[in-house]
Parts: sequence; structure tokens; C-alpha cells
Amino acid sequence: MRFFRTSDRSCLKKDLGRVRARLGWRLLVAIFLAVPLACGKAAASADELPAPLLAPPPAPASNTDFARSEMRASFPVIAPEPTELPRGTRSIYEAALLGEEAPTLLLTVAGESAATQESAGVIAPTSDADAVTDFESTVACCDLPPIRYVDDAWSFLPRLGRDALAVANWNNLAILGVALGGSLAVRGTLDGTVNNWTAEHPDRWGEGSKILGNFGVAQYQVPVILGAYVYTVYTQDYYQHDMMTSLISAYTLFGLTTVSIKYIADTNRPSDTWNNGKLGFPSWHDGSMLCMAAVLDDYEGHWIGYPLYVFAGLIGFSRIDTRDHNLSDVIFGGVLGYVIGKSVSGNALYGDGRVRILPWVDPIEGGVGAMIDACF
Repeated sequence: MRFFRTSDRSCLKKDLGRVRARLGWRLLVAIFLAVPLACGKAAASADELPAPLLAPPPAPASNTDFARSEMRASFPVIAPEPTELPRGTRSIYEAALLGEEAPTLLLTVAGESAATQESAGVIAPTSDADAVTDFESTVACCDLPPIRYVDDAWSFLPRLGRDALAVANWNNLAILGVALGGSLAVRGTLDGTVNNWTAEHPDRWGEGSKILGNFGVAQYQVPVILGAYVYTVYTQDYYQHDMMTSLISAYTLFGLTTVSIKYIADTNRPSDTWNNGKLGFPSWHDGSMLCMAAVLDDYEGHWIGYPLYVFAGLIGFSRIDTRDHNLSDVIFGGVLGYVIGKSVSGNALYGDGRVRILPWVDPIEGGVGAMIDACF
């Protein structure tokens, strides 16, 4: 019985080994058959799969912005189609940035005349050869009204009042006070000596003194001033017209001030050949010329201002030589005319009618004094 059981067990083990072997072979055959079928299906549907992603090309050595270069390579940028706007118009971005009232700027090529690129509402830059001053550019780009006599007549008195207020400041009053004190000192010391000298040698320059004196007479000055003013209205020259209106205002203020002081002071002249020897202080001749010279000096420059100052000094000496005025009359009249002329022109050009006196010290010699500070 024991032998029978052992033989049964051995037979059962052999049968199980055969079954396992058969199943293993069948599994291997199934695997070998399934792999070719799967590969065939993958090859048949290859066209339906997306293309594999390619690595971006390397960035150039000069491009240091790696992130931006990678972004451009991975996602190509499609530029919009260019659009052409009508000439003189702005894009929506420019309109949003500049606003509706912003001027349209037109950039020109260097050396190209701006007149060849004229368009309505376009401001074109000019070359160096066509450069203009600030005043001329303002007149060119702005629609200024025409110059008319009626407008000047209506604005004359208000302009005269503003200029009078510009003259009446503490700086100018201090200068005129010093000039008045100096004139009174000269009147008490030097006037008698100068009058004796001119009495011994009258009319040193002969007819030359009389000719020079005529340039300081109102009968000759007023027609010239009005003629120059009319010419500026005829030519519609705004700058020259502003200069002439300032000159007329300064001349009028000087005339009113001088005549008032003459009748208040009522001093005697060295001789009776003019106004019966009365109304000598201050001198009209040299003061009126210095007043006009100061205005022209500010508007036109020193090339005409300095010669006119010298010419005014010669006119003042001619008044002393012909014994029409004392030295003190000429000194105060000249300072009065200069201060009024500088104040009116300074108020018109710079908005400041002050003529300053500043202390002066010589750093080498150690001398002290005073100097006049004015806008040039």
C-alpha cells in the first residue's frame, strides 16, 4: 500500500509539469503573435499623431536676453500688416497719448527746406540757415492781429501809466536822489567856474555847437520819432513797432517829468538867449537824447547804443559851450533821461524796470565806489 501511494504521486507531478509546459509555450506564441500586430497598427496611424516638438535653435552670442530669445523661438511672432495713414493724421495710439489738441510734428531731413513739406497744421523744424529768433517764431506760428493806429491810440495812456509805475521804484529813486545831490553840489562849486570859462571863450565849436544842439530840440526829435513809428505800422514789423512804442512812452515820460521839474525849480541859465534865462534845470537836450539812446541800446544792441551815448554827451557839452545850461543842469538831465529810458525798455523786454546801484570795490588798488546795474 505504501508503494502504490508513491507511484500515484509521481504520476500526478508529471501530469502537472506537462500542463505547465504547454501553457508556457502557448503564452510565448501569443506574445510573439501580438507584438507584430501592435507595431502594424502603430505604423498605420502614424499620420494622425502630432509632429514631435523640435528644440529651438541656439540664441546668437550677441543676444544676452536668453528668456526673450527662447520665447521668440518657441512662439513665433506674427507682425500685423502695415497700414498707411493719410498725411497729417495720427494713429489711435498717438491720439490717445497726445490728445486731440496736440500739434502734428513733421520731421524733415537735414538740409531739406521746410517749405517743401508744407501741410495744414504741421509744424516743420527749420535748418540752421533758416533759424529765427524767439520773437520771430512766436509771430510766425501765432495768428497776431494787424498793427493799427487806433489800437495804439487806445492803449497809449494805459501803457504810459504802467511805465510810470515801473519807473517809480526805490532803486530808480535812489539813483535820481544821488544824481540830484551831486547836481546841487556841482551847482554850488563848479557851475560858477565853468560859466566863467565859457564866458571868456564862448562858442568854442562855433556853428558845430548849434548844429549839435538842434539834435536835442523837440521840434526836430518828435517828427523823426513819429516817422519811424509810422514806418513800423506800414511794414507790420512787430519787434520794431514794440521798440517805437516804448521809445514814445519813454520820451513822453521824460518830457512830462522834465517840464514839471523846470517849472518847480525855475533856475537861472548862464545867459538870456533861451527862455529869457529861466527854466534852466534840468537840461532837455542831452536828457532826451540819452533817453532815446537807452531804449535803442536795449532793443538794438550796443552797436547803436554806445555811439548814441557819446553823441548825447557831445550835445550836453554844446549846451554848456553855448551858455544855455549850467553843468549841473546837464548832469541831472542826462541821468534822468537814462533812468527813464532804461526803466521803460526793461519793463517792456524783461518785466523789470529797476536800474540798480551796486557797491564796487577794487580788489587790487583798494578803491571803493558805486556802479549802475541794468539789463543789456
